[in-house]
Amino acid sequence: NSKHRSGTQITDKLRGIEIISAVQTKSMKNPHMLLHVKPEYERNKEKVDIVICLSHCGIWSDKKISEDEILARSVTGIDVIISGHTHTVLDPYIRVGNTYIVSCGAYGRYLGRLEMAGKGKLLKAVSYRLIPITAAIPQDPKISGLIAIFRKEAQKKYLDLFSYRYGQAI
Repeated sequence: NSKHRSGTQITDKLRGIEIISAVQTKSMKNPHMLLHVKPEYERNKEKVDIVICLSHCGIWSDKKISEDEILARSVTGIDVIISGHTHTVLDPYIRVGNTYIVSCGAYGRYLGRLEMAGKGKLLKAVSYRLIPITAAIPQDPKISGLIAIFRKEAQKKYLDLFSYRYGQAI
């Protein structure tokens, strides 16, 4: 079903909520204002089972500036925040109220796996682990083929403009 609803339509069963980073707004004083779609609206009106925020705000050791933790404290209804920007490896996850914050670092070193069970306010983490990405994991030929296509496209459309080559240290 490709019927359009508010939010970002990812598939007929999965949609996204867009947030604007504090870097763009210069303030996290009102993080709930950064959401274009309210989580409780999605849950109640659109009947979603889980609200996941893909964030590029980050986790910091100082809780006063740790943007994803501020977001979790300030915006009710987000079940999971998959955190980025700071390249933080979280093991275990961080729990802020009813929100789980996970992050598996940078450069594809880990794949994070969070399993959830329940529904609504009874949604709980069943397990969370970081899976090291090593040469021992076999490549998926289909994914490798897609990567090769995108690598060629990036080379042609961007890197060639600056006389760079894929894999070149800059």
